[in-house]
Amino acid sequence: METLAQKQWNSFPDNSMTELPQDVFFRSYVLEANHHVPQHSHSFMQFHFARKGSMRIDVAGKCWIIPAHYGIWIPNNTEHAVWALDDVYLENLDIKPGFLEESINECKVVAISDFAREFIHYATNSISGHYDSQSKEGKLVSVLVDIILQLPEVAFVLPWPQDRELTKVCRTIQESPALEHSVEYWAHHLGMSARTFSRHFKKETGLPFSVWKQKKCVFWNPY
Repeated sequence: METLAQKQWNSFPDNSMTELPQDVFFRSYVLEANHHVPQHSHSFMQFHFARKGSMRIDVAGKCWIIPAHYGIWIPNNTEHAVWALDDVYLENLDIKPGFLEESINECKVVAISDFAREFIHYATNSISGHYDSQSKEGKLVSVLVDIILQLPEVAFVLPWPQDRELTKVCRTIQESPALEHSVEYWAHHLGMSARTFSRHFKKETGLPFSVWKQKKCVFWNPY
């Protein structure tokens, strides 16, 4: 079975603007399966909404799993990479830091309500890139951002190991969740004792191997 570690990932360049034409700029695009956007950052905040499909976002040794109908806030000047686990239909808001009364200082995943989902879809398809902030469109944008800021946060963060071999282990588990993936199997595969593997994995992720697998299953099947 081909694993994520063995797959040929295609690099997809970040196509965001360097400077935004408005306080809030809307974008919609498809990030195809097996494509990823390498590490990059922006001078503005971002809100990624996965209308369809699932993605993984890596930030500073942590991994956020974003299923369809969830969104993630990414602070400005934050290095991150995006991985499309299948075809992801993204509807994004790029936001100048000064637009919000309180800046977003850390990544967080939120559950999107039906109303917010349709509002985001309408905005990304209908609001121009050069709207007047005092116009009807400008007022709609302000209301939408307020709604998104009030959406409930969900704990979809999964610590990701920095060690290259353990990263391959985690990606294989992510790709083939039906297999047992025992400590003994992976310890033997990496040429170490089960005790050493368990200690090394917990040191890298902060979680016992069994707990990490349980959290991964919950994140991958949130409904």
